[in-house]
Amino acid sequence: MYSIDLRLINTAEHMEIIKKNCAKEQGLTYYFTGKSCKNGHVNKRFVCSGVCYSCHQRDWKKQYQKDPSKVLRKSKEHYARNKERLSEQHKEWYKHNKDTHLQNMRAYYQNNRDTILRQSREWYKNNPGKSVQYHFERKLRIPKWAKKDSRISFLYKRCKELNELWGTNMEVDHVIPLRGKNISGLHVWENLQLLDRPINTKKGNRYGHQKI
Repeated sequence: MYSIDLRLINTAEHMEIIKKNCAKEQGLTYYFTGKSCKNGHVNKRFVCSGVCYSCHQRDWKKQYQKDPSKVLRKSKEHYARNKERLSEQHKEWYKHNKDTHLQNMRAYYQNNRDTILRQSREWYKNNPGKSVQYHFERKLRIPKWAKKDSRISFLYKRCKELNELWGTNMEVDHVIPLRGKNISGLHVWENLQLLDRPINTKKGNRYGHQKI
């Protein structure tokens, strides 16, 4: 009996053989024969079409280079039609591949650092109202007595030192977000923690696993 959902993995060395009809009966997205496709790829294949996943990625990249707007439009339409199913698949994959996700996010940032910083600067430049509002609301969440707490400035300084020393992407995060819709935390020592940037980005305006 096949026990691993092939939607959760992408590398051939971790795949187990499963026939197309068996995968279809189990409601899986992919099946795996262990044999190479006509283009020499040994990878999972789509149950719906039999197309190799590597071939699919190659064709998608070609289509994107030819007409990116068309590909993005189709991707958005596909996501809109299958939002719930795709969301559940992503959550299930993330649950089993947290370390892989973190490594991918770190690698992406390292390889695209200049672009990410440039886009961030452009966003602030094009959205001055939102930027001012954010900093104003943030200022309201800082008690006067907290400004004298040397531990806060030390934490920011230590975060910077760790990033320079180890090449990490740590950030100072608020355990309870400052701008939650229902509950907002304070910019105080007890509400601060260090998080890796991809994890902090994923956390967003959440406390635990709940949006607040």
